[in-house]
Amino acid sequence: MVDEVGTQILQEKDRGVWSCLDINPMVAGIIETTCAFLLKKGSQDGGAENCVLLGMGMPEFLTLNDCELQLAQSAFNELALALRKIILNKGMRDAVKNYRKNSTKRYGQVMKVTRKAWKKFSKILLIRLDWGLLHSIPDLRAKFKDQEDFEDQLMEVTKYRDAMLELLKKRYGSDLAFYFWKIEFGAQRGLHLHWMIGLNGSKHQYRIRAARAIAEMWKTVIDNENSYIWNVNAIQSKGEPILRVIDYHDPQLWEIVGVYADYLTKVDYFLKLRMPGNMHSFGGTQLRNESCKKRGPQRSKAMTEADIKQVRGPQGGRKVKGEKA
Repeated sequence: MVDEVGTQILQEKDRGVWSCLDINPMVAGIIETTCAFLLKKGSQDGGAENCVLLGMGMPEFLTLNDCELQLAQSAFNELALALRKIILNKGMRDAVKNYRKNSTKRYGQVMKVTRKAWKKFSKILLIRLDWGLLHSIPDLRAKFKDQEDFEDQLMEVTKYRDAMLELLKKRYGSDLAFYFWKIEFGAQRGLHLHWMIGLNGSKHQYRIRAARAIAEMWKTVIDNENSYIWNVNAIQSKGEPILRVIDYHDPQLWEIVGVYADYLTKVDYFLKLRMPGNMHSFGGTQLRNESCKKRGPQRSKAMTEADIKQVRGPQGGRKVKGEKA
């Protein structure tokens, strides 16, 4: 009934790692309301309904008798009304809107920068790479002793990011059409990095080989014993649009870019990093007013255009028509 990770976060939110995170106010409200409801029910009538609701999986549900089912139905209806009240509260809606606002702003930045890049380059190779810490026993990736420990580990991640970016710019120079990165925190994976990179597709055409070359280059500046680099171009989930060289007039150009831009800037539905000081969790190529004069001969076709709102996500998992997994 109550998600274990969510319950743990609420129990520990004033300690150690959780002081470094912002919890979605709606998620916190739902869990707090549910916990309070269960505790109230348990104290009112000896725990009859509490026993029905708490810690029940599908096998247990299938064994409930008629009386227990009626109790469960009554309790769920009452809980649903309590949740509806908190979710529809205007103060809650405003808090959630404020919590999510950076995502839309970042998505717009990515789409504007990439659009300018395709005006300059006739074709661009789209690459996705991830960096993270390897699983260990015991798994301490999402465990921090205190705020200082969190900031120390975050500084380590930013050091890797800076080294990766320096190598990327040095190796590809003017063929680096754009780049974006995002530092995220997961309740299991801990701190990790997402990268979205665009290379001049006229020179770099092998979608897997080029991404692998970047990963191998980065391995020279990261801790290979305790971390990994995931080549998303090489192993994609079923239904994901193919990361490949995309022409400026490709009819699927913005549907593909929109999916991966949405994933990179996705809304933090559960929790997000509370970055210390002037540090940022997202960055990349900036939109400048400098000329984006196209290289090579004059174009014979018009560039594909799209409403960026219509091609957004959701969460990088939307299937693009015509693409094969």
